[in-house]
Amino acid sequence: MGVAAFVSSSSANPTVLGAVLVGFLAAGCSTAEASQADTRLDAVEREIAEAQGRLRAVKAEVAEAEARAEAARAEAEFQGCQAKVTQLRAEMERRRAQCAKDVADRNLCIAHNSERTATSGIVGCGLGLAVAAMSGGTATPWALGGCAAGAGAGALSGDECPAATCAANLDDIDSTVMRENGLDAPPRCGGFAGLDAVEGRAIAASGLPVQRLKPGTYADAANMAVGDVLISVQGIPVGSVDDIERVLSAVSDRQALRVDVVREGRLFHLSAPASRHVDRDRRADTPKLGILLGAPVAQVQYRAGVFVSSVVPNSPAATTGLRAGDRLENVNAVGAPAGSNTNLSLGELEAAMGDLRPGTQVDFRLVRDGRAAVAHVQLEPRRGRASL
Repeated sequence: MGVAAFVSSSSANPTVLGAVLVGFLAAGCSTAEASQADTRLDAVEREIAEAQGRLRAVKAEVAEAEARAEAARAEAEFQGCQAKVTQLRAEMERRRAQCAKDVADRNLCIAHNSERTATSGIVGCGLGLAVAAMSGGTATPWALGGCAAGAGAGALSGDECPAATCAANLDDIDSTVMRENGLDAPPRCGGFAGLDAVEGRAIAASGLPVQRLKPGTYADAANMAVGDVLISVQGIPVGSVDDIERVLSAVSDRQALRVDVVREGRLFHLSAPASRHVDRDRRADTPKLGILLGAPVAQVQYRAGVFVSSVVPNSPAATTGLRAGDRLENVNAVGAPAGSNTNLSLGELEAAMGDLRPGTQVDFRLVRDGRAAVAHVQLEPRRGRASL
């Protein structure tokens, strides 16, 4: 039945008609209210979503600001650490230079005194000889007395040369500077690899200092240098010129000849074809080195490389496979090139590592059980950890 029909059929009863109209109006109002409520709910949900988006953006900005602040703090700490290390090294070098100056001043003073003594001795001898000549030889003792008197007068007129006590304490300069700054060791800068290293030391029973080398000889070709201390020839220790001659007598001309020398505390293996040249123009019957050697030196100490003493568990070094006993030859191309004659020093290792920030990859060239290898280590943030 349609609405019109229903109304028509109900027109005879006004009460029924009113009830019907009220029902229809109520239903229309309920639908409108529901629609408005849904609209308000959608608006609230949009507001919540927008607020959540703003909150995420704020959190992201805060996280980014914290990351920038942490990076700035880490960089400031890194720069401060490097500045401290630079200051310490500068002070160590200043003291070494001062020590070298003190030694040079003392040697110069001694040389001046010797010159005065010699000059006075010559004058005294001259006067004594003159007296002896004028006496017809009867006053010959005056000549000897004049020499002695002149030398004595020269010695008495000499300056008192200050003792260079620092020369005996050169090895303690670094530790002394550390103690004065309240440190046991230099501050660790750079990223964290997780290894501790020690510098190996070795002592040759004896050596012969090179005082002069002649051009055109084996020494020239092998790049020997004045100041080197020769400790072995063909792997055989030498402590005298006779030892060298015995070894060279078994070497043929142009045969590969290796000599081991200690230069500034490092061991160098030098090699060149054996030569019979004594100098550019003269040749001997047997191979010669072409050097002038000084008096033998007992117990020549030298560095034998840097060794890993321990590895921190779960550190980048441990993850890469580094282990105690590995001998480090090179770090990121700092140190001895492959096949070179010398060893990386602990100071070079620490300086190279101290310049590397977290996240940097470090390439260690090493020797393990006599075999060469390369380890690639990704540095982590240091966070105060003391190992390299």
